[in-house]
Amino acid sequence: MLIAEGLMLAKDLQKKIVDLANRINSNIYILPNRDGIEGIDVMLAEMIAVKNELLDLQVSILKTNTVATVAIDSKTTKTIGEAIKMVDRARQLSAFYSSIVEKMEEKTEGFMSSSYSSNGSAVQLSPNYKLNIKEYRAEADRLAKEARAIEKKLIQKNWTCELVKD
Repeated sequence: MLIAEGLMLAKDLQKKIVDLANRINSNIYILPNRDGIEGIDVMLAEMIAVKNELLDLQVSILKTNTVATVAIDSKTTKTIGEAIKMVDRARQLSAFYSSIVEKMEEKTEGFMSSSYSSNGSAVQLSPNYKLNIKEYRAEADRLAKEARAIEKKLIQKNWTCELVKD
């Protein structure tokens, strides 16, 4: 089974677990096997089997992520797990830089629209204070692009790499 197929199966199993839990909860007051109504014991047995299947699949995915590699660029190869970590890091930092840019733009917009603060005193920026909005925006964009590039390689790898079996 390919990683991508395993991930899709895991998603389906998670939905099935939620469905079984809902069915169990809605039938909690009905006696088992009464008039063709599915018994809770049957649903619980199915729930346990599905959870075990999901856990086995998750272990296979985790094992695969620690041994299978993906080329990040012509010089760098990482395990799938390391590449996922790189994507997460780049996305988090990109979001951080974007939030800084947003805050700076809000502050600058307010400063530019009026030379006085709400309490009537003059607003002055320290001569040592420099807004680097363009630099922060460029870094946010660079990190987002890096995350997309690595994520694309991961998706391609997911469709070519077999899951590690026990």
